[in-house]
Amino acid sequence: MTGDFSWRANNDVIAKYVESKLVDKNETASLGGHEICLYFENDSYQHYITEGTVDLKPRASLLSWMFRRKIKREWLFIHQGPHEVVVEFEGRWGNGESARGHVTLTTTINEKNAGNLLGLARDCAEVTRQIVSDAVSGEIGSRFGSMVGQYQSKDPAKDGELSGGLREVADRGLRDHGI
Repeated sequence: MTGDFSWRANNDVIAKYVESKLVDKNETASLGGHEICLYFENDSYQHYITEGTVDLKPRASLLSWMFRRKIKREWLFIHQGPHEVVVEFEGRWGNGESARGHVTLTTTINEKNAGNLLGLARDCAEVTRQIVSDAVSGEIGSRFGSMVGQYQSKDPAKDGELSGGLREVADRGLRDHGI
């Protein structure tokens, strides 16, 4: 046995996509608290694992071995959180003045939505809080821009409406990415 595969280098890493060609034979990964592993075989979702040890190079079945069928295995390791993601955005008030802001989102990842994170993870291999922030900031920024453009300038009476709208957009953006 070659040992335990370590997928999370630091607390900034939310998820990591791992292909079978990146792991050694007989390597395993131990899942800690708040970690899940999604398992894919030949680009098809198989199941998720929430605890214990994951065998990253299981032996092929007798039929697969006899027919020399290649099996492409992939894993998506995820730390469920909670994660704090800071998203910055900007826009223009109706009078043309610059409007800037940021929001700190605290989020957790559940097993049911975790598959949506696969697209983002395949693109960058390691998903960090900054990558998540960048992924949702465009959507939040465009929505913020259209919202503040309706008002001539900052109006404290409209703060609740603005923050409620931004929260809704942020939640949708995070959900779309599996977070």
